[in-house]
Amino acid sequence: MFKILRRISLVLVCAFTEAASAQFINYNTAEGLPQSWVFSFHKDPKGRMWMATGDGIVRFDGRSFSVVPCINNQGLSIKRFSGDFKEDNQKRIWIGGLHGIFCYDPLKGAFIDRTAITNSLKLTGDVKMVATFKDQVWFYDESNTLFRYHVNSKFLKKYPIRQQIGDKEGITSAEFVKGIGLLIASRTRIAVLDTVSGKLQFFPGKMEVSGHEIISFASGEVYITGKHLHQFDVQNGISKPLYPHMFDGSCRARYVLLTGDTLWVATSTKGLYVIKKSGKVLKNYRKEIHEDASLPVNDVVRIYQSDNLLWLGTDGGGISIMQTENQFIKKINTANSPALKQNSFIKSFFRDKTGRIWVGTHEAGLIIYSNDFTNSATASIPGKTVSLIFRDPGDNVWVGTDKGLFLVDEYTLAARRVILDPYIRIQEGSGIFYDATVSSAGNIYLATGHGLFWLNKKELKIHLISDSGSIVMSVKTHRNKIWMGMYNDFLWIRTLDESGDIPRILPRAALLNASRVRYIHKNAEKSMWLCTEQGLQEYDINGDFIRLIDEKSGLANSFIYGLIEDNNGNFWLSTNKGISRYNIKTGKIRNFGISDNLQDNEFNTGSFYHADNGLMYFGGISGFNIINPDKYVPAVIKSPLSLLKLRIGNHYYNADSIAEVGYLELNHEQNNLEVEFVLPEYLHQNDIVYYYRLDANAPWISIGNRNVLYLGNLSPGMYQLMVKAINADGYEAVASPLLKWNIKPHFTGRVWFRLLILLLGLMVISVILFMIYRYRLGLRLAELKKREELLQVKQRISRDLHDNLGAAISRLNLYVHKIKLGKSSGVGVEALSDLAIEMRHQVNEIVWSVNTDNDYLDNYLAYLRLYVSEIAEEAQLDCKCDFPQVPAEIIMLSVYRQNLMAIIKESLNNTIKYAKAKKVELKFIWNSDGWFTLTVCDDGIGFEPERIGQFSNGLKNMRSRARECGFIFNLTTIKGKGTSIEVSGDFQLTR
Repeated sequence: MFKILRRISLVLVCAFTEAASAQFINYNTAEGLPQSWVFSFHKDPKGRMWMATGDGIVRFDGRSFSVVPCINNQGLSIKRFSGDFKEDNQKRIWIGGLHGIFCYDPLKGAFIDRTAITNSLKLTGDVKMVATFKDQVWFYDESNTLFRYHVNSKFLKKYPIRQQIGDKEGITSAEFVKGIGLLIASRTRIAVLDTVSGKLQFFPGKMEVSGHEIISFASGEVYITGKHLHQFDVQNGISKPLYPHMFDGSCRARYVLLTGDTLWVATSTKGLYVIKKSGKVLKNYRKEIHEDASLPVNDVVRIYQSDNLLWLGTDGGGISIMQTENQFIKKINTANSPALKQNSFIKSFFRDKTGRIWVGTHEAGLIIYSNDFTNSATASIPGKTVSLIFRDPGDNVWVGTDKGLFLVDEYTLAARRVILDPYIRIQEGSGIFYDATVSSAGNIYLATGHGLFWLNKKELKIHLISDSGSIVMSVKTHRNKIWMGMYNDFLWIRTLDESGDIPRILPRAALLNASRVRYIHKNAEKSMWLCTEQGLQEYDINGDFIRLIDEKSGLANSFIYGLIEDNNGNFWLSTNKGISRYNIKTGKIRNFGISDNLQDNEFNTGSFYHADNGLMYFGGISGFNIINPDKYVPAVIKSPLSLLKLRIGNHYYNADSIAEVGYLELNHEQNNLEVEFVLPEYLHQNDIVYYYRLDANAPWISIGNRNVLYLGNLSPGMYQLMVKAINADGYEAVASPLLKWNIKPHFTGRVWFRLLILLLGLMVISVILFMIYRYRLGLRLAELKKREELLQVKQRISRDLHDNLGAAISRLNLYVHKIKLGKSSGVGVEALSDLAIEMRHQVNEIVWSVNTDNDYLDNYLAYLRLYVSEIAEEAQLDCKCDFPQVPAEIIMLSVYRQNLMAIIKESLNNTIKYAKAKKVELKFIWNSDGWFTLTVCDDGIGFEPERIGQFSNGLKNMRSRARECGFIFNLTTIKGKGTSIEVSGDFQLTR
C-alpha cells in the first residue's frame, strides 16, 4: 500500500512539474574537454574557468580548453583529483588529488605538488581541500586525519579524529560555516571541531548511510546532500529529508545552489530541479532526445554560479552553460505549450484587443493564447496553415489561410469568407498569403503566391491587379507608388492609379536589383528597408540605393526574414541564424542565438509581429519568442583581457608567467611574435571585436573577432602591446598593457658600435682628405720641383754661358783687341780656330743639355760616345767606349745628364792634361732594376791621393755633382798605373 501511494505521489509531482527546455550550451570531449566527467569549477580573477575532470584539470576562456599539467614530487603526472578548488589570499589555486595537495604556480604554468610539507608526511588516498584563508591551508585524507598547514611559517598541525568519528563513519565532507566553525560530515552524523583541542561535538539527528557533502551559503543556510537532501542548523541539528518524493535514495541529491528563496538541485538521475523552498517545483531540466540545447545527460554532479551564468558539471556529458537571468526573451515551444506539439512551424502573429495572442501555424491552424500563455485553444477558422493576420484602419481583422481569406470577429472568432478571384487556386497546406499593406487612400493590397490583389471590403472580394502567375512576397505603398518584392524577380516600383472604383497599376515601373525581398519596412526617416536573402538593403523613397548591411557588417546571417523597429529606433531582424539587433544610428549590431533562449536559429517569412504594448513576436521552426526590448540589458564586460599564448620564433612561452613578469628582454633575432589573447566571454564570444596598438600614443588597429596577433620583423626598440575588446553593445574591456618587451639591436645597431662606425667613418674621411691633400701637395711639389729644375737649368745655362762662353768670348775679345792694336803676333789662325771649335762644342753642349729629346738614355750614350771620340781624337788618345744596348724608352733626367757629363768632362780633362795617358776607356753597365755604373779608366801616371793639390777643385766638383744626384763616387788611382773613376747609382727612371 505504501509503495502504491508513493508512486501516486510521484506521478502527481511529475504532473505538476514544468518540464523546461532550457537553452544550454554544451561542451564535451569533441570541444576539447579531456574527459566527460566534470565535478568541480572555479573562476579565477581573470575570468577564466577552471574545471576538474576525470582526466586532469582544464582551463576554459570561452574560446578553447587548455589542459593544465600537474606533476607530483616523483615526477609523475596526476590526473585524479577530488573536492573543490580553493583560492588563497595570494590568488593561488589549490586542489586535492591522489596522495597529495597541489597548488597552481603561474610562473611555471602548472600545478606543483605541495604534499612534502614535512619529510614524514604521507597522505592516504584521495585528498580533499577544506579551506584556504590567510596563510592557512586545511585539507583531509582517507585516513580520517585533518591537517592545518601554515604556508609561510611551514607549521603543520594534525587532527587525528579517526577514533572520535569511528572507522565505519569516516570523513565524507568538511566545511567552515560562518558562526558555527568547522563542520565535519561522516556517513551518518554531523559534528563541529574544536580547532584548539581537536575534540568533536556531534549534533543531534542522523542521516541515511551515504557519502554526504556539506554545502553552506552566505545567508547562513546549510544543506547536506546524499541519498536524501537535508538542512542543518545549530539549534535543531539535522532536519528530516527534504522533498522525499523526489530524493528517495534512487535519485540522489548531488549538489545544491541557493538563489534567494529558490533551490537549484543537481540530481543523479533526474537532471536539474528548480524548487521553491516551499516545495513547489518550478522547473525540471532534463535530457531531451530531440533537443540539442537540453542537458546532455541527467546525472548532474556540480552546480557553479558566475554572474548570470550557471555551470553544470555532469557525469558523462561534459559541461553545460545556461543563463539564469534572461528577462527580455521568452520562449514558447513544444516543451511548454501542448498546443504546439502537433507542429511548431510558426507562420503569423496577432494580438487582439483583449490581450490574447493569435498564432498562425503550419498544419496546426490558428492557436489563441491567453495573455500569460497559461491557456490556449485552437480557433475554428477553416484552414490548417494560417500565414497572414492583420488589422486594417477600419478595425477589421483579416486572416489568410490555405482555405482563403476571412474577416474574423476578434471577440467571437466568427469568420466570413472573402470571395477569391477566379485565378486563385489554393493548395491545402500551403501559405498563399504573404503580406498586406494599406495605401493612403485606404485600399488594402495583398501579396500572394498568385500575384498582387486588391481587397474589396464592401463586397468582400479580392481582385487580381497585377500579372497572374507571379509570386509577390512583400508589398508596401508610399504616396502613389507601390513597392512589390517578387520571388523570382527583382523588386518593382510601380505607379498606383486609385482614382477609379478599382485601383490600377500603370505599366511604367522602376526595377531594383534586390531579389527575393521577404519584407519591406518604411521608417520615420522615409527610407525603405528591404529584407532580402542577401542582407538588409536601404533605399530612398525614389528607389536610389543607399547601403547594404549583411554578415560582413556583423549580422548573424544575411538571409533576413523580417524586421521590427522598436520605440528606440533599433531594428530587430529575424534571420536564418538567430536574431540581430541593429542600431541604425550607431551601426552597432548585437546577435542573439540559442544560448539567449531563442526557439531555434531559423525563423520564418512573415512570422513576426510588433504588438501595441511594445512586445515583439518572432516565429520559427521550433516555436516562437516573445521579446520585450525595454528589458534588454546591454552586456557589460566584467572580466579583463588576459594573455593566452605567446610564441617567439618557434618557442612557446608560459603566458601566465609572462603576465606575472610583464616584461621581456629579447635579442635582435627574436623579432617575430605570435600573441594570443582572450576576453573570457562565454555567450557572445563571436560578437567581440579586438583592437591593438604597440604604443600608448598610436591609433588603435582593428583585427575583428580574431584574437591572434602576428607581429613579424619588428625593429629593435621598446614595445608595449595594448589590446582592447568591444562587445556588440559597445562596452569595452579595460585596455591595459598586456605585454611589454624590448628587442635589443644587433651589435651593429648598438650605440657603441654606431659610435665606432662613426669614428671609423671619420677616420676614413680624414684619411681620404689627407690623401687628397697629399696628392694635391704632391702635385704642388712636383710643380715646384719642375719650376726649381727649370730654374736650375736656367741657372746652369747661365752659368755655363757665363763660365764657358764668357771665358771664350773674353779670349776672343782679347785677340780682337790685340789685332786692333797691331799686336797680333801672338795670335795665330790656329788659336782662333781652336777657340772657335771650343766655343762650338760649348754651344752644342748647352743646346744638347736643354733639348728634351736627349732625355732618353740611349740618346745620351750615343752623344757621350761621339763627344768622347772627338775629344780623344783631338788629344790623340786611344779611346774605347763599352756601352751596352739599353731600352729605348728609358728616360734620364736632365740634372743627371748635366752632372754626369760634367764628371766625364772633368775626368777626361784631367786625363788629357795631367795623366800623360795613351789610352782611355769608358764603360757603362746597366741593370734592369735601374742601377748603373759608369767607369772612366786611363793608363796614365796616376797620382797620390794624399797629394792632390792640382786636382782638388776638380775632384771636389765631381764629388759634389755626384752627391747632388744621389750617386756614389769612387776614385781609384795608383801612381804609375793609371786612374779609374767610378760613378754608380739609380737613375730613378720612368718608363
